[in-house]
Amino acid sequence: MCGILFHFLTANVDTLKDTIKVDSSKMYLSIAADYYRKNEYESAIKNFKKALSFDTADIVILSSIARTFQDMSEIDSAKIYYTKLISLYPDSSKGYLGLGGLYYKLNEYDSAKVVYERGIEKSPEDADLYLGIASVYKSMGNKEAADSLFKYGIELNPLNLALRNSYADLLIKEKRYKEAIEQLKPIVDKYPEDVVSREKLGDMYMKTNQYKSALNQYLKVYDIKPDNKKIVLKTANAYLRTNNRTKAKEFYEKAVSFDTTDAYVFLNYANYYYAIGNLSQAEKKVAKAIRLDSTIMPAYIFMGNIKKRQMLLSDKQKQWKQAKHYGEQALYFYRKVLSNPSYAGSVRESVDFINKKLDYYKKKIFMQGG
Repeated sequence: MCGILFHFLTANVDTLKDTIKVDSSKMYLSIAADYYRKNEYESAIKNFKKALSFDTADIVILSSIARTFQDMSEIDSAKIYYTKLISLYPDSSKGYLGLGGLYYKLNEYDSAKVVYERGIEKSPEDADLYLGIASVYKSMGNKEAADSLFKYGIELNPLNLALRNSYADLLIKEKRYKEAIEQLKPIVDKYPEDVVSREKLGDMYMKTNQYKSALNQYLKVYDIKPDNKKIVLKTANAYLRTNNRTKAKEFYEKAVSFDTTDAYVFLNYANYYYAIGNLSQAEKKVAKAIRLDSTIMPAYIFMGNIKKRQMLLSDKQKQWKQAKHYGEQALYFYRKVLSNPSYAGSVRESVDFINKKLDYYKKKIFMQGG
């Protein structure tokens, strides 16, 4: 009887010790997590290690320590813990994702690639590993491999937000806007509050001339972020493209009220006046933009376009001197752009056209005895 009782008490003591260990580990883990959220990394590490002392192989604690060291830029320590994770849990993706991600952020793409490949061998169904290795190939300039890996990861997990967003970014960079739309739509359907993806989707609809769809997305973002100047401006542009000029003007005015020092606000607002044919007001808005920031090349292109349009209106009325005057002004603004390789191509055709027109006007003026 005594032997049975002794065995019973010993078993219960062992169970009690295990319970205390688990509870202590959880307590320190919770304290550490709180310090981490406050960016108090030194205290977080201290308490993570206390938690680890009660459970030396806990995957959550180990990955938390590795991540905290990474955030502290203590790279060698982070590598040690990520490597320990891989050693203890070779079939889990956590260690591979952490170490691969660390190498990726250090721009050590070859090392990141090796780690992600090892992870995929062990956890071939983990879509996040495909996000990692696709991002590596993308950064290394192998877009075809990146494209293929993004697609495969999305097949594994069609609702992986990060995968679809990253793939959409690749497609956008390659100007494959319609394909980007197909990647972004499932995200906003699944996560309607994701304003970043929704705004990006609106941008893609604008790029593909689907202006009503773009407006719909921007308005949903506006409902969530009504004080965001950028969204207000994009909504105004979408209203203008859908020929709702009253609402467009309303939103342009809102954008101006948010910031009277932003050159791009006035440059975009000029589109409204240009669209309704009020060239003098359009010119004032563009001139305001140039005063605020004289380095914005699109402003000079826009001013050149205004002068070119004024030239053509004078041409139509056979006012040759006035047409010549506006043509010369247009050239003045276009020439400011010609020295910039990024924008020169967009004005060369107009410059050639205006030069021909100016020769024509000179002949007409000469014939009139002017």
